[in-house]
Amino acid sequence: MPRRRKSVTKDKPLPKGMKIACPGRHSTDEVIAIFVSAVHELKARNIKHIAGLNIYFTPIDRHGRPLTHFPDGAKIPGSTVTLDRPYKSAAEEHGL
Repeated sequence: MPRRRKSVTKDKPLPKGMKIACPGRHSTDEVIAIFVSAVHELKARNIKHIAGLNIYFTPIDRHGRPLTHFPDGAKIPGSTVTLDRPYKSAAEEHGL
């Protein structure tokens, strides 16, 4: 039976992460483009893997006022929302 590799985080804490900032007001379409550009920048610097990802934002209305509720009336959570992986790759789906 192969030995399991120890997690880096159990052996020692990870170094402080990188911060990619883009100040100002942006539409959701602009945020998508900014995020894609940031990932392309990491790839251009030959970074192939990332441990953890935190995205902080303040949802605002068209006048720049912070939103407290979604358009459907649901309250915007003030705490962390944790998402699973967005989807499995085709290779993962086929066990490759």
